[in-house]
Amino acid sequence: MKKKTFSLSIVIPVYNEIENLPSLLQRIKTSQTKWPKNSELIFVNDGSSDSSLDYLKRHKGKLHNAKVLDLTKNFGHQAALLAGLTASNGEVIGCLDADLQDPPELIEKMLKQMHKDKADVIYGVRKNRKEGAIKTFIYWFAYRFLNKVLRIQIPLDSGDFCLMKKNVKKIIITHHDQNLFLRGLRAWVGFRQVPFIYSRDSRFKGKSKYSFSKLLELGFNGIVGFTNLPILFLGVIGVFGFTASLCYMLFLVTALLLNYPSPPGFVSLMVALLLFSSIQLLAIWVIGFYVCKNYEETRKRPTYLVKSIY
Repeated sequence: MKKKTFSLSIVIPVYNEIENLPSLLQRIKTSQTKWPKNSELIFVNDGSSDSSLDYLKRHKGKLHNAKVLDLTKNFGHQAALLAGLTASNGEVIGCLDADLQDPPELIEKMLKQMHKDKADVIYGVRKNRKEGAIKTFIYWFAYRFLNKVLRIQIPLDSGDFCLMKKNVKKIIITHHDQNLFLRGLRAWVGFRQVPFIYSRDSRFKGKSKYSFSKLLELGFNGIVGFTNLPILFLGVIGVFGFTASLCYMLFLVTALLLNYPSPPGFVSLMVALLLFSSIQLLAIWVIGFYVCKNYEETRKRPTYLVKSIY
């Protein structure tokens, strides 16, 4: 049977968002009246342990063309987004989080800008963040650091909130990366991409599901997937260490030939051993990290598994 094609698909990953779902669905219902009539909603339940799935199953009928993908377990935000993108059948596909930090009311304006600018991708750029000062600074620094080291230019202060045309989505979902960094893939594919400036709200209720460790993992996935900087960094340290060792050896030989007093051997030896042992351990850690990630890719396990579709 041929799949039905929609004008617009909106993908919404959900993980333990029962506190936000009533407001989210109400605001989407209001916003849908301004979207193309031939549109669909795809909620992706990412292994929620609360009553999020039951709520979506009971109330999805209040929305126009809404369905729920229930994953077999928690695969993570990026995998849930990929599942929704793969299941979408829209000519334009949007990504929206369930915590209401990215307002669904803005999708109408983003659609108008996409048409006006003849863009293939409209991505949200946060003018400001209503979050704590420390977390805001970490995000600010992380985006600028990644933009310097990656081989692609990720728009500053942009997240997964976006609209993309079907041709862009088709390319993104062909990349079966185990270590997903979708905003990096979105930037990598090219096409005409236009920013949409907006003010990001604070989280409506509950706590963020992106812990500090998960944010670090996401950043590492971007670094490993789109740059060889860690290996180059180790090479620079190796060259520097070799040069310093050579200079120090020449100094010791010169001091011996000219009968100058040499530095105490034990202290200098221990410093050198500690320095180069640390460098070797760092090198092993970086190489092991790459080997581990490559091993995950070669196993070609599914990025996600769908249990049921409602």
